[in-house]
Amino acid sequence: MPDWTLVTGASGAIGSAAAERLAASGRPLLLHYYQGKENAEQTAMRCRQNGQQAELVYGDLATEAGQEAFTARLPQNIDTFIHAAGMEEYILFQETTYAHRNSIIQTNAMSALAVSRALLPEMIRARQGTIVFVSSVWAREGAAMESTYAAAKGMIEAFTRSLAKETGPSGVRVNAVAPGAVASPMLGHLSEEERQDVAGRVSLGRIGTPGEVAGTVAFLCSPDAAYVHGEVLRVDGLFPS
Repeated sequence: MPDWTLVTGASGAIGSAAAERLAASGRPLLLHYYQGKENAEQTAMRCRQNGQQAELVYGDLATEAGQEAFTARLPQNIDTFIHAAGMEEYILFQETTYAHRNSIIQTNAMSALAVSRALLPEMIRARQGTIVFVSSVWAREGAAMESTYAAAKGMIEAFTRSLAKETGPSGVRVNAVAPGAVASPMLGHLSEEERQDVAGRVSLGRIGTPGEVAGTVAFLCSPDAAYVHGEVLRVDGLFPS
């Protein structure tokens, strides 16, 4: 049995698109979901139509206990990890609670650390492995009403660069992608006028698609990216700094 590719957040727009792209390249998949089981099942079905094995795995990544339970269920032979799990927010920072901030940071950042920690020993033993985290343009630019989310994604980018320095000698590559405005439920709080305003601020003049982010994820998992390590690749149509 070939090694598995684990995709967290496979019920979301980017995670689902990445899973389908990787299935098309011939990878058996473990698809994580929490609340979006129906979406994850549909993603698995489309992956199987590409002739690949795709299995669902449940996990609440918003708590430490949930992360531990999730990693305990994972098989040993996982050589690729895509962290697309995420939790959005749209709230003034002074109105947030500890529970809110903790959920955002746990889901977007601490879960990435927990799963990486669980998978790395076997990757290092095998002297091969690929890890790709999904960050955000907001880690670099900052975003009003999304301060905790931006902070969590900034943590992901710092972790990417730091972990890469540790794992490179063992043959394990670590990278991240930083999407800009992408057509997904995360833009659901915007009106059509606001969406058009966002698109107008992008150099390419439009909002991106989950498939365009997935293409970059697939590249980072491919042999073509064998010398790409410790990078955060922007997929944002040149969002203004």
